[in-house]
Amino acid sequence: MAKPDRILSKQVVPKINGAALRRVTDFNVNSEPTYESIYEMGNAGLVEDSITLKESTVSLVANEWGSTDLLAMVYGIYEERTVSASINSLGTITVAARGAGGDWRATATVDDWLHVVRYNAHATTNTHEYVKISAISYDADKGCNVITFDSSYKLTAAATWGDHVGLVNKYTIDEDTIDGHPCHFTVPHQNNATSTLCLHTQVVPRCYCDNFTYTVDVDGTSEINMSFVGVAPRYLLGSRRECYSIAASFVSYTLGTVTFTVPRDSLAATASPYMIYANSYTATMKRINDGGDFASDYAAGAVTRDAFVGRDLDLDSSCQLIYYYTLNNKKGYKPTKNITSSIGKLSKSYVEVRFQGTSSDSDGKLLRCTAFSLSVPQTRISVDELGTDDSIAKPLESNLRQELTLTFNRNDLREFAKMLGETTAFDAGTLTEILESDLMDVKDATITVKTYNSKTFTDSALLETYSFTNCNYIGNSQNTPISGAAGVELKFSTESFSSAGSGNPPKYS
Repeated sequence: MAKPDRILSKQVVPKINGAALRRVTDFNVNSEPTYESIYEMGNAGLVEDSITLKESTVSLVANEWGSTDLLAMVYGIYEERTVSASINSLGTITVAARGAGGDWRATATVDDWLHVVRYNAHATTNTHEYVKISAISYDADKGCNVITFDSSYKLTAAATWGDHVGLVNKYTIDEDTIDGHPCHFTVPHQNNATSTLCLHTQVVPRCYCDNFTYTVDVDGTSEINMSFVGVAPRYLLGSRRECYSIAASFVSYTLGTVTFTVPRDSLAATASPYMIYANSYTATMKRINDGGDFASDYAAGAVTRDAFVGRDLDLDSSCQLIYYYTLNNKKGYKPTKNITSSIGKLSKSYVEVRFQGTSSDSDGKLLRCTAFSLSVPQTRISVDELGTDDSIAKPLESNLRQELTLTFNRNDLREFAKMLGETTAFDAGTLTEILESDLMDVKDATITVKTYNSKTFTDSALLETYSFTNCNYIGNSQNTPISGAAGVELKFSTESFSSAGSGNPPKYS
């Protein structure tokens, strides 16, 4: 296979649990082994470097584009299915019934939006479209969900086996979500800009997010910065270079054997699994068998597989199961392209910041707000055990503490009056003094940041809502530069945070 002179960014599509990341502008993986230099008495030289822990760090920067999908992928609640069969039309699509998030009949409903990505295994097509569900049903004969689209949102070309369908912007992320399962990165590298060959794939398993920062301002910055800590990466080439991952349904476990099911019509049902990650445990498979009666598996909409892992994994029903596989005799890779009719990133005219204190007259849009910044550090501790290199788990050390920063043009201190519930007196000109000690008493306020797909700020145009309750004022900083207008930053602390998507696709009207 021809080798590229160098790997370009357009030849790399990072994925989380098999779902391609969107609007990512920067993605980096670094291996960080911890080592100790060993010396001995009577020897002036270095004896060896002893590596005591293998870890990797991942940093990700993405444009904020009005969707909760990215956070849902990171925290393991994003729902994506593989297109099944070859009977799909412009108005209907058949998708695997099982996969990450369970059965779609329990979550996807009428009027939900789907993101259809023609990203099939043979890499012959590559377009994206949003469609709206008008009906969804289960076909027992095929073991799949059959979805019918609203007549106004038919596809321009039918999807085919191997394409992907994702549930759009319908996720809620809060402090309980954050302390959930890890995510798994696969990073295939394309041979060149037009080839459908994959050069190799980097796998970074069991990555826990340990910080994300959300920023929107009037100068055009609207992005999310995220960092992760994971186990040692793997580099797959040769017969395993076409690497995919799937969240499988855990069935049972006995010593050395893991039994799980995968969607019957998915790519994984005909693939060659070789690695399993079950919660905090990993094992290379010795051999794979189809389990049970294939006819009954077909009717159940899934194929049962047994993984003979050759070691005691000590699993229980609460374990997340992800396995990696390569397709049997089906090679093909194609990166995502531009998606028509969707935004690149948010701009200042599509974002609204509101503040509600303990007084009713403090409810309303914040005027002259020029920036909003949120930092959610997730301090994680490493739980280790003797006999294994990787950590068992990386739980949160304590409750989440977020710090919010609101930046304003320094005009008339109206934002201070709003915090104190004194906007009526301020507007009447009877408010004559604001004390810092009064500001320090501001507790349990609510701050919301809403993004829209139009400038009307109506509920029908709402995309996502960041909500923060029990916000406590913790200080301010002020500046008056010689080169520009005076400004002030208000800082708040909170432990209660929620990011909720409306279900609308992130598209400007």
